[in-house]
Amino acid sequence: MQNINSVAEKLCVDLKRHGTSKITRSTCLFTGAQSNTYGLAGSIGGLSYAVHLYEPDLKYGIFSNTAHFRAGINKFSFSNEEMDFWNADNRFTTMYRQDKNETFLVLDAFFPASLDQQYIESVTNVWQHSIVKELPSLKISFKRSWRSR
Repeated sequence: MQNINSVAEKLCVDLKRHGTSKITRSTCLFTGAQSNTYGLAGSIGGLSYAVHLYEPDLKYGIFSNTAHFRAGINKFSFSNEEMDFWNADNRFTTMYRQDKNETFLVLDAFFPASLDQQYIESVTNVWQHSIVKELPSLKISFKRSWRSR
């Protein structure tokens, strides 16, 4: 099994192919202690993102390391209908609105014990493509789909 921080380091290096990326460590709100688990922060195509990494949780049947990619996408002002269209049309990423003012694009990924570089590259390529190619063209694709109905 890959160490969770080793996965973070590999993701960080590969995300730099698409934009910026740096290792982060969260701090406990109550004690001020830093977490031993790395996270990531960066930007791709002018959009900031964070990646939270999690170790396996056998209690819940999760046998591999996982990562939760998250980017705030308020600047696009997507309607609920456009978000529904995205979620129906995209396999790997999902949009959700946390409240009226916070809209996010997320991608959840599992990292198997036999993690290789090609797998990491495929995950970061999906994330980059969603941000750089898909998000900016959503409104056009949505309008096109409504015209064809």
